[in-house]
Amino acid sequence: MKSSPISLTSLLLLLPLCALARTATIKVDVDHVIDAVDPRIYGVFMEPIGFNRPEMKFNTLYGPLYDPKSPNSDENGFRKDMLVAARELQLTQMRWPGGNFVANYDWRDGVGPKDKRPKRMDLAWGVVESNQVGTDEWILLNKLVGSENIVCINMGTGTLQDAAAWVQYCTPPSAATGRTCAPRTATRSPLVSSSGAWATRWTARLGSWATRMPTTM
Repeated sequence: MKSSPISLTSLLLLLPLCALARTATIKVDVDHVIDAVDPRIYGVFMEPIGFNRPEMKFNTLYGPLYDPKSPNSDENGFRKDMLVAARELQLTQMRWPGGNFVANYDWRDGVGPKDKRPKRMDLAWGVVESNQVGTDEWILLNKLVGSENIVCINMGTGTLQDAAAWVQYCTPPSAATGRTCAPRTATRSPLVSSSGAWATRWTARLGSWATRMPTTM
């Protein structure tokens, strides 16, 4: 079989380059600072994802993290071993309640006396949500962990009025105006002192909603 003239020419052109080739070296300079790192990247996304299948019955919240019946839980129902692990990780923020879950979540279902909270079908994951962990519990959890609370409002089935009422529920009463921020449909909990940052999903509607949100945070 005869060699192709083109192949021989290509090899001859590459020979000088091969002679100059050296072993590649990568150096990592941990002291070289480019810019400040936003500490929020060391946060987590928390969503009560439920599975109710023959091969799997599991919930990422109820059981692993919140289990009042467990001897490993504190007086609030949170697993102490999980709290210790979260502190060791030095989490900076926790974003909740979703995710897909928040797109049909009504925050009012998760406030007030626990024995009065309704059970709802979670349309995202097809399981029953007990609402035993709601706004007050999430804020308390963040305090126990030492992280910032990032709240996602419902821009799926929710309305602007729902979101504004939720912001007010999580905002201390204004001393300047004297108005009470808790909506009439919910009893304000003394655990709620600050909601931290607020995140909104569905950016197409973000601008119009943000301009109508309460400004007292």
